[in-house]
Amino acid sequence: DGCWIYSGAKAKSGYAWVSTTKKDGPKLGHVIAFEMEYGSIPEGYQIGHLCHDAAASRGDCAGGKCIHRACVNPAHLGLQTPGQNAYASPHTQVGKNIRKTHCVHGHNDWTVRKDGSRRCAECHRITERNRHG
Repeated sequence: DGCWIYSGAKAKSGYAWVSTTKKDGPKLGHVIAFEMEYGSIPEGYQIGHLCHDAAASRGDCAGGKCIHRACVNPAHLGLQTPGQNAYASPHTQVGKNIRKTHCVHGHNDWTVRKDGSRRCAECHRITERNRHG
């Protein structure tokens, strides 16, 4: 039931780093564990650590050296969109930005741009009005 913390090589970020064939090069341990248990990862998805998501939502997992990054228990892994995966990482800048409800000027009028980033629509309107007189 618990995390299976990989005891081999880890990247500086704390993720398990597993050597495969020379052609493929090293891969993330949780990705290999997921693929061995469930098969290939569908296009547009990433493998998230559900054990981390639960710990982060309780406030038990903060900071950059999360132990869950080295978990290779397939039962603790799941398919996530990049947005879901980022949202589950409150200690990263991406996770912090996703959670923002108001811009620095206090507006709550977000729009999502084509590249997936957000901006405050009201601030953008003000900037455009000022620029064009």
